[in-house]
Amino acid sequence: MTRSHMSLTALFALVVSIGCAQTAIITYDATSLTTGTAVGQTWTPTGTGVAAGNSTKFSSGTVIDSDTGSYFSQVISGGNSSDDITDIPGAFSAVDFTYEFWIRPADLTGVHNIFEIGGFTTGTAMTMSDANLQFTIRASGLEVDTVTHTLGSVPNDFIQVVGVVDVTNDIMSLYVDGTLVDSSSVLISSTIGGNSGGFGGTPGNIARPDGGWNPTAYDGQLALARFYDAALTETQISNLYTAVVPEPGTVALLYGVFVFTAVVLRRR
Repeated sequence: MTRSHMSLTALFALVVSIGCAQTAIITYDATSLTTGTAVGQTWTPTGTGVAAGNSTKFSSGTVIDSDTGSYFSQVISGGNSSDDITDIPGAFSAVDFTYEFWIRPADLTGVHNIFEIGGFTTGTAMTMSDANLQFTIRASGLEVDTVTHTLGSVPNDFIQVVGVVDVTNDIMSLYVDGTLVDSSSVLISSTIGGNSGGFGGTPGNIARPDGGWNPTAYDGQLALARFYDAALTETQISNLYTAVVPEPGTVALLYGVFVFTAVVLRRR
């Protein structure tokens, strides 16, 4: 997809005000970090759901890069990313929840952890097994399910990956770039265990259909992670996607609105 890079801040604000009513309760944005080595930096999120245990620190092999060629000005790159996220709203109970990640994998080989919290008995994880994206939940070691999607090739740019836990309707779903790619009916009694979580690292225990799983560090980039205390709809997720990667027609329309507004303001 060819992307326009004009007036991104204004454009993003316009799209958000038009189409995205749902607000994340926790947001991890790489633009809050300093370019260079990630070790020693603390990634502190923003949002109404932020608690003391949400800040996370980076492991060796991780760097913060400037990325002016995408919609994200700064990204996290490299192997081990972070660990010890100890508090997510709704932990230890069954609640509607949505996990959103903007990632750019470097390859489609191996087993990689994008995000996980909890453990192999009770936990939630977004992972990759070769080209297969996997969103998995385990509840008390008894209830387990995974929704998946196969990437056809290494993405040229960032992709939006969203996992939805809909406890009200007992459905879990996986979305890629604003589109539903897989869903499954599953009885959900709990989604997060007592173990701490993190982005991209190599945890000892992680949720997977066959129990404990030890992936290698995520190989690629992460720009943004957002958590919502609701089971977002396909329309809401599509709006979140187009707020970052608007369709060409939308870009032209919004740019016209932006220019028109600027002209009016100058004439007052």
